[in-house]
Amino acid sequence: APNSEIDSYGAFNNAWFIQNIFKENGTGIHIGPNQREVNNFNFDGNTFELNGTGLRLGTGYGIRSGEDNPIRINRNVFRQNELGIGIKPYGGDWTTNITNNLFGECATAILLDDGQSNILDNFFYLNTDAVRTATRPRYVTVENNIFYKNVNVTSFPNTYQYNGSLNATVTRNLIDGNSGTVLVLNGKDLQYASFTQNIVINHTYAQEWFTTTSTTSFNFTDNFID
Repeated sequence: APNSEIDSYGAFNNAWFIQNIFKENGTGIHIGPNQREVNNFNFDGNTFELNGTGLRLGTGYGIRSGEDNPIRINRNVFRQNELGIGIKPYGGDWTTNITNNLFGECATAILLDDGQSNILDNFFYLNTDAVRTATRPRYVTVENNIFYKNVNVTSFPNTYQYNGSLNATVTRNLIDGNSGTVLVLNGKDLQYASFTQNIVINHTYAQEWFTTTSTTSFNFTDNFID
């Protein structure tokens, strides 16, 4: 809910969405105050099914990060949505923790634009795109997830023309039976990328599963690929 300010420029603070079901909607939840602070929002144990978009954070130029951040998205089910989660913050000082969720049969499970996103301990299955960034990703960590029989696993295009440097870390994931690209790093200002300690097995894509156009620093080590 908005804070105690009377005018229309206050922050949005302290909200919990717990154990709800959002089914067959255009958008299940949309938190979209343009360029206003959103602090301590929590999404826990919800089901988003057969929606156009399950959960969308940000509209217009995006939502701002305040002092009491991050956003927490934990233990939810996103099934058969066109878009599971879409995040558009305004500026880079924004943290979203996406943990212990299930994403199944979505066109795009997670779409990120700017800010910092930590994607940890989730299960992705039968999605067309599991984790994808929009025009200007900033900091993305994809760690300890299971990706099973998706098409594309992680894709980080970067086409924004102003201050769009990307730092991407993909580590300790099980990537099993996927049929498209596993890691794509395309665009400009790709500052740093790391693909380490991952297990890639039963991959069915006939072409290259990893592509990159440029990074200042890239670390590809200690993976098991079969």
